[in-house]
Amino acid sequence: MSILERLVSNANVNMQDDSGRTPLHILMIYFSYKYKSKNNSKALAESMLMSVLVHLVSASNVKLQDASGRTALHWALQRKWHNPGLLLSAVSKLVCEENMDVQDKQGKTALHYVIDCSKWNWKDMYVVPMDTISILLSSRNVNMKDGKGMCPLHYALSETLWFDENLYDLLLMLVSEENIRFPDDKGKLPFQKLLSKPLFD
Repeated sequence: MSILERLVSNANVNMQDDSGRTPLHILMIYFSYKYKSKNNSKALAESMLMSVLVHLVSASNVKLQDASGRTALHWALQRKWHNPGLLLSAVSKLVCEENMDVQDKQGKTALHYVIDCSKWNWKDMYVVPMDTISILLSSRNVNMKDGKGMCPLHYALSETLWFDENLYDLLLMLVSEENIRFPDDKGKLPFQKLLSKPLFD
């Protein structure tokens, strides 16, 4: 057991700092950073951090929100990850019914973030975590609006990435009879986001 693992195993994992962040929040905020080492310490660090993550997820209250209203899942999906495999592993461990509908102070759920941040986490790969996103999808949270009045479908139709044929089925999963009629705070319906993008470069 590493020193870090030993420290974590004996810590109060639900203790929040002045920003309301638990150790799990902090791990998700910094876990995504790119390690600059040129030797095998990168792989060792990632292996150790994944071990710590497994412990934290099993012992922590994953629904706890920090001062920004974000859970650890919000942070995991909001960061730019250098290793998509680590993102998949982290998110698969964090997703549960208790936190998938939690909204931060911007009104965003985890589903808002996975769609909005797709432009950097999935742009070079077509291994979108279908199982993970399927768990996040429900008739309720596909219709949830953030502070800008935007539901996840607004964000998806703002990114041409989601019109790749490999992602078409997933895009359809974001559509409901209700949210196709939702105007955002600027009065734009989801399809109007689509019309404002150059689809045929």
